[in-house]
Amino acid sequence: MIRRARPEDAEAVTRIFRESRAEAMPWLPVLHTEEEDRSWFRGALAGEAYVFEAGGTIVGYAALREDELHDLYVAPGAQRQGVGSALLAHVQEVRPNGFHFWAFRDNSTARRFYDSRGCRVIRETDGADNEEKMPDVLYEWLPTSPNGEGAEA
Repeated sequence: MIRRARPEDAEAVTRIFRESRAEAMPWLPVLHTEEEDRSWFRGALAGEAYVFEAGGTIVGYAALREDELHDLYVAPGAQRQGVGSALLAHVQEVRPNGFHFWAFRDNSTARRFYDSRGCRVIRETDGADNEEKMPDVLYEWLPTSPNGEGAEA
């Protein structure tokens, strides 16, 4: 079940964020303490964010800022079970005109996921502007027209 996130979900979301990054991107520097991450998520979850609950446990989340998908993470034990697909579909429903988001260039698993769901890379950078200083890619998702083509921006 997907529901609107609440600040009190910060503990579970922080765990998912940290565990997912450690497993999928062990090469990524850890820049903040767990408490710093938790504090940040308390604020982020007070905005527009959604969690996926399974059996009363939060196993994934998506956070939005205007037309940017800021985060989409799934707990390692819940991956490849439709959680990420459901969250992405929910974001597409609440942003029917499209949105953009960043992914790390070397996160091949996430990139395959996004590529297979109609998202496309519109820019690549050397990472100089992100906090981790790691190469990244800017994606966008646009709704498709009846002929299957992406809508014009």
